[in-house]
Amino acid sequence: MTKNYENKSTPRSPSSMTQVAKTASPETQIKQEAKNIAVWSKKQVNAAKDLWKKLTEEELVKTAGNKKKLADMIETRYAITHDAADKQVNGFFTKHHI
Repeated sequence: MTKNYENKSTPRSPSSMTQVAKTASPETQIKQEAKNIAVWSKKQVNAAKDLWKKLTEEELVKTAGNKKKLADMIETRYAITHDAADKQVNGFFTKHHI
């Protein structure tokens, strides 16, 4: 199973991600990933709902803060280019310090 560290609330360098993956038990990693999803849902879903009104709360929670999933959803729902969706998502993540 490939771990996705993209939605971490604290920026990490690739070497520190490797270190975490090597030192943390699988159980600890699963708990941390669940915590990251909860952080996304509590802190950002409402702001994202305000910005992208065509997306439901359930859809936003399912993205778990994954930029690619969110951009794909926005591209489809709003019928915009992928570059435009990426730009919106990156701006949102920057503004909300994600």
